[in-house]
Amino acid sequence: KPPKPVKKVKPSKEVHVGGDVTAVDPAASTITLSRSGGRGTVVSQTLVVPASAVVRRDDVREALADVAVGDHVSAKARLVGGVLTATRVNAEAPEPAEPVEPTEPTEPIEPTEPSAP
Repeated sequence: KPPKPVKKVKPSKEVHVGGDVTAVDPAASTITLSRSGGRGTVVSQTLVVPASAVVRRDDVREALADVAVGDHVSAKARLVGGVLTATRVNAEAPEPAEPVEPTEPTEPIEPTEPSAP
């Protein structure tokens, strides 16, 4: 009996993935994102970022190692062999917090006598 022909695997459609970076592992070529999953849940998702992927941070081409925890990421990815694999990663550093102006100390409030009924 002749062997069955190998089925061609269709490439998966490109999907958009976004969230805040919770972990970066340049050695494993992965980033982990968390995002709201609706109904108060948080979804964690790990993306493989191969060397062929375009990585940008604040509109500058960078290496995966330059992406930082806390950055917001918008990525394009494909499901390859059951693994979400990024083709493009756009990271943005979080906005710096506004400095808090010190306030003048206030005078202590003197206790008052309770009023008579």
